[in-house]
Amino acid sequence: MLLRQLAIDTAHEGHYTDALEHARAYEAWAQRQPAGPAREQALEKANLLVGNLLARMGYYEDAGQRLRRAIQADDPADALDAVLAYTELIHTAEAANPIRTVLVRIEQQIEMDSSPEGDRMRAMCRYVRGRLIYYDQSPEAAAPLIESAMNSPEVFAEDRVPMHIQYSRCMRFAHGPFEAEHEARQALSLAEDINSVRLAARARSRIAAFLLDAGKHEEAKRELLQTVRDLDGTGLHGDLADVCNALGELDRFLGNTKVAQAWYERSVAIWDKLGSLTSGGFPRFNLLYLILDSGRSEGAREHLAILDRWAMTQRAGVRRALELQRIRLTFIEGRHQEVLDRLTLFFEQSTELSEVDDAMTLEWLVSRYMGMPPQNLSPLSILRSADCLTAAQRFWESLDRSKDVQRVRFMREQLKDLVQAQQ
Repeated sequence: MLLRQLAIDTAHEGHYTDALEHARAYEAWAQRQPAGPAREQALEKANLLVGNLLARMGYYEDAGQRLRRAIQADDPADALDAVLAYTELIHTAEAANPIRTVLVRIEQQIEMDSSPEGDRMRAMCRYVRGRLIYYDQSPEAAAPLIESAMNSPEVFAEDRVPMHIQYSRCMRFAHGPFEAEHEARQALSLAEDINSVRLAARARSRIAAFLLDAGKHEEAKRELLQTVRDLDGTGLHGDLADVCNALGELDRFLGNTKVAQAWYERSVAIWDKLGSLTSGGFPRFNLLYLILDSGRSEGAREHLAILDRWAMTQRAGVRRALELQRIRLTFIEGRHQEVLDRLTLFFEQSTELSEVDDAMTLEWLVSRYMGMPPQNLSPLSILRSADCLTAAQRFWESLDRSKDVQRVRFMREQLKDLVQAQQ
């Protein structure tokens, strides 16, 4: 038990690599104990502790396997701790399904507990329910549950910080980036009060996202660069990789493509070092996008092979975006008929776009096709190009942003030219 407490204390001090070593030592000690209920209980607690630390350090696949076992614990306190850790690993309603039935069981177990600990656990259950509702695309409905939990006096300070962060995301939908930033700064203040580098980094990352929404790019970059400095050397690899990816996205937006590529490569390298080929999906996708944007194909097939496995765990929009990048690579490699075949299938399955990058990819394909010699343009290629532009135009028109008016007008002119070329 001393090893377990040592691991917990070491993690609180921010030394996660050492904490994981102590937690594994505690697990090894538990495995050597005589068979019986005491051994099984110790192994359950060790599994939860190791899983929690792995999650914090970015070993998400290994953590997920352990935490899926841990949420089945008979002890409601241990099961709830596992649920809270597992909730941090998921981002879709489907991935949250294992939590839902467990949460009902925990709520039933603590229903009659009138102690302060019972009140705290009920507040944490409300928070988890709010997170689940958020994943169901209902941030407005999630906000009251998260706010209620956040204001519960029994909740520990280290649990209150993630609540403020999640609540800030709800505020973004209800009131815009300025209100959301204010909420995220409260989270940062609380994290600094308890000296939590991990939680402070997550709060800063959220602040940076809201600053970007508000068009304050330089302020956002300062926050992200400070976060990188804070995370370097802490063992919080996953958080560091995420921030590097965010910096890559920001520099790409600002036109600093070489700097952006360096950030993406650093993020991907961190995930590869962790042995996680799939957790680093988004930075790898961004790196692939940047490579193809320059008209190059070096290394693109290798990235695609890894991303295909990653995309199976993602929402349909991500899979669609990856297919567009595959089409773009096929064009760069000169297989134009295959491009048309894939585009035909793409539009048969869906013409709805959900991402700016999707629209920009379609525009890129059109510009490349229309730059080819006239004799290389078949009627089908013209039709597909028109489909591309129409889908992109609809997407841009659906965005309530005045700066896209010129873009839509330009696409309308291109469509007119395509129609004339067809005739």
